[in-house]
Amino acid sequence: MTGRTWERKRSHLLHLRARLDEAGLGAADLAADYLDDKTLRAKARRKVLDQELAGRDMTPAMENTPRRRLRQRALWGHWGDFPVSPAEDYEVFASLVDAERRSYRLATELEDIAAEEHEGRMGDPARQLALWRAVLTAGVEAFLHGLRDSDGAVGTFLGDALETYARLPWRDTGIGPAVYWADLCEWCIWEDWGIRHRRNTAPFRGARTGDVDPVERLLLDLEAEHRSHRLDYEADEALQLIAWLAVATHSFDRFVPAAKRLRADWWMPVDAMGEAANKARRPDLAAEVYGAAIAGGGWHADHLTVCACSEPAARRRRRAHRSGSSSRPSAAASLHVSRPTLGHMTGAQRELIVRHPRVCHGQAVVKGTRVMVSVILDALAAGMTEDDILAEYPSLTVDGIRAAAAYGAELARDEYPAVAAQ
Repeated sequence: MTGRTWERKRSHLLHLRARLDEAGLGAADLAADYLDDKTLRAKARRKVLDQELAGRDMTPAMENTPRRRLRQRALWGHWGDFPVSPAEDYEVFASLVDAERRSYRLATELEDIAAEEHEGRMGDPARQLALWRAVLTAGVEAFLHGLRDSDGAVGTFLGDALETYARLPWRDTGIGPAVYWADLCEWCIWEDWGIRHRRNTAPFRGARTGDVDPVERLLLDLEAEHRSHRLDYEADEALQLIAWLAVATHSFDRFVPAAKRLRADWWMPVDAMGEAANKARRPDLAAEVYGAAIAGGGWHADHLTVCACSEPAARRRRRAHRSGSSSRPSAAASLHVSRPTLGHMTGAQRELIVRHPRVCHGQAVVKGTRVMVSVILDALAAGMTEDDILAEYPSLTVDGIRAAAAYGAELARDEYPAVAAQ
């Protein structure tokens, strides 16, 4: 049974339990006459635990799962509280999106229209806010519908759109801070196509000191809400956003609590906090940040141990610039793992992993997608099955997932797999 099937069944069971509670009943009240029928109980167990769902099996609760509800809320659920609803602009951009179009031409058209509209709305920040918010949802939906951004043009445009949106004077539009931050944070939680790669602090660049505490509480509430529905990946995204919020606002007092929550499962925000502390000439705080994450355990504990013991990257880059040497650390410096006894990448697998300077900033991705190898490895580390990953990233294939795993294994052997350049 696939992960998505089980998610639908769980949604149905939770809805059934809520209806029973509302009626003051328990499951035994309905099934009391059948509890002694072992044959019927075995059949029911197989149907619930083993069988896939057919079309006739679907109930409204199975169709409208927590994943679907929360994603829809993230994409457009707060628009009714905007001073100007993004809905009209969204219809314009959504009409242009076609999964079969070449991504470069699509990105160019979207960018031209957005730029022209933005210029035409000078002096009206509320309408500009609606414009760029519509762009963000239309872009995510394009990926949900199977857009193959092979040259990275759409992803790059959407990253630029996020930067533009975050720089807008939203406080002058009349939108409430609670609405603005809830809408933006939820969009970030469900944006899963690398749009924020190397722009992780961008959503919070307009945050003020007074915003930090309520936004952190909001993200903790979102983490708990998503975790309660077993949407652990999205819940972890909320925890990572807390760390990026702290980095963006230089909230050093929040670094260690954020690192404790993340543990060593998510190394990038932890390392960013460590780097920020070192840059602020607070090496003791940096050591405490790394120590808090490592103490919690996790997949990247060894890597964070190396980071904690290494020269701060900012200082390393300055030294490399002065000497003219490369600032890229060796594989041994960035990975500290034992050599597994696994096979090597096959020729077919090498063809499935590619790099392009305009796709995810040159990170290794599965060919024909914007899904980074690191995202797949994180998903596997979190316990997601191949079926779960395919459900989350419809553009992937089983072969692509396995090629990403093989690529990671070769990196762990301190090797540089040769992959195709697009």
